[in-house]
Amino acid sequence: MRTLSRLAVASAIVLTGAAPVYADCALNDISPAAIACAVASIDGNPVTGNVLDNNRDDVTAQINGLAAIGFTWDGTNFGDFDKLIPAADGTIDFSELLSGITFVGIHTGSAGGGVTYFYKFDAGAALDTFTLNLPRGSGAVLYSTGGQVPSVPETATWAMMLGGFAMAGGAMRYRRAKPALRGA
Repeated sequence: MRTLSRLAVASAIVLTGAAPVYADCALNDISPAAIACAVASIDGNPVTGNVLDNNRDDVTAQINGLAAIGFTWDGTNFGDFDKLIPAADGTIDFSELLSGITFVGIHTGSAGGGVTYFYKFDAGAALDTFTLNLPRGSGAVLYSTGGQVPSVPETATWAMMLGGFAMAGGAMRYRRAKPALRGA
């Protein structure tokens, strides 16, 4: 059914010369496949255009799209998120390794058009890149990932931890002698 509707949209595009606009998302829009996906929306209505910026209405559309896939964000600190443009082949490679449950926003289409989608997927232990399986990816934002793969602690960290264990052990062994109580 999805393929048939996309073919109808593509036919309309060829006949009218308009840029494609997809109104829905699918779990296989990205590889690895998403667990959940949603379209940017305000008051339950899909929003066209790229909403991956700091415009107040766009932040509302991001909050709603992310909430629909289970990620709570209050709209602050948008400038802290990793943003990039997908490669021509659809490859998306954020500056950090992705791991565990990951939330991303991806815009497809041209400036002033297209749609922004939000995806929740499991990046596994350490995913370097993932792929957008839709044409014309023009922006991507990493909202959250399960964190980096744990690394080996540094020498100073080990020394501090061992020192703490030694102090805890010493405190447990140290006991004051209590005077014996004598009957009167």
